[in-house]
Amino acid sequence: MIDMIVVIAKLVFWLGMAILVHELGHFLAAKLFGIRVIKFSIGFPPRLFGFRRGETEYVLSAIPVGGYVKLSGEDWDEKATDSHDLMAKPWWVRIIVYASGVVMNVALAFLLFYVHLVRGVEIGNYPAVLGAVHHGSSGESAGLKAGDRIIEADGKPVSGWNEFAEIVGKAGPGAKVALRLERGKRIVSRELSFTRNSGLEPFVEPVVGFVMPAQPARKAGMAAGDRIISIQGKRITQWNEVSRAIGAAKPGPIKMKVDRAGKSVVITVTPKKDPLADRAVIGISPAAPSYDRKRFSPVKSAIYSAEEIWIITGEVVKVVWKVVTFKVKFAEAMGGPVLIAQLGYEKAREGIWELLHYIGVLNVQLVIANLLPIPMLDGGMILLALWEGARRRRLSMKTYQNLTTVGFAFLIALILLATYHDFRR
Repeated sequence: MIDMIVVIAKLVFWLGMAILVHELGHFLAAKLFGIRVIKFSIGFPPRLFGFRRGETEYVLSAIPVGGYVKLSGEDWDEKATDSHDLMAKPWWVRIIVYASGVVMNVALAFLLFYVHLVRGVEIGNYPAVLGAVHHGSSGESAGLKAGDRIIEADGKPVSGWNEFAEIVGKAGPGAKVALRLERGKRIVSRELSFTRNSGLEPFVEPVVGFVMPAQPARKAGMAAGDRIISIQGKRITQWNEVSRAIGAAKPGPIKMKVDRAGKSVVITVTPKKDPLADRAVIGISPAAPSYDRKRFSPVKSAIYSAEEIWIITGEVVKVVWKVVTFKVKFAEAMGGPVLIAQLGYEKAREGIWELLHYIGVLNVQLVIANLLPIPMLDGGMILLALWEGARRRRLSMKTYQNLTTVGFAFLIALILLATYHDFRR
């Protein structure tokens, strides 16, 4: 019970930090441009205690998930008569104030990824045995075959797949890497012309390592440690056969036979479509026999952190676009506060560093969500300010109020819809 309370406390703290950092961005930008900040609250009401310094009341509130900033004249109906009001400022100043929150979220995500990489990440390691060699790949051209055990690469001994991948990666695309392989009882030599997609996959035991919350496998009762024996009657010998068998199955429920602590268990699970991979998934990942800690230099950590943010941004934008264009159902792609809390709880149970990486990912997702062109969100407010800048005159009070009212109603509807689907999951 105490462990659960500690896990939940960590989750609440870091989720709150993501929102608080966002509001701090608005606060600092407002102060920079002389906009009066009426209140800066850590947490949400009811108020516990606070103090006033200058024009701003600083408050600690009871609900410790995030916070908010109340700016003078942020609503058009306040008529913005004071030069210290937000709506009295030029359109470009308001854009900076609106955008400053997401800039802080990006900065926090970068910092979390950076610290994680410098400290070192745990990477699952598998035996240096080929599980598959794709047709038409450079691996096939080199004469490599499934079942080959790599014992030496570029003159260096190889004990695991990560070691092999690092040696080949250092050689770089286009390089020729000499390999010594154990094939049955023979030792053979081959030369691999490395490309970014060499078509090589390691042999991975079909043992479940992690079952994602709110996914089909979790709902069907699959658990970590299950060894997958067959899918729809087809025998499974390694992990790369799992995704192929699930993807090849007809829409609807499929039967999976697993070995659970020596007992044969049949599980019926209904796969769902992954909006990014565009294939059926059930929400499981393989177990690794061992893990290597990989540390990165400060420079590489900075580069990889920026790349991580870029990749996550691209993935989220793709999913949102597929939902908007009705290529993917809203329920299949979007999660609400319940799913966010579920995933966060699982990560917090795994450890603080897994939780921090998740919070980094969540910060990037919050950036995209906040930049959606919906009035009341930062993206919608930026769009209205840009519209004013292009027109060179202010929107009427009625137009502004109508747009923000519609935006608020739409936003509440989205949150309720996402929450409804969270509970259905």
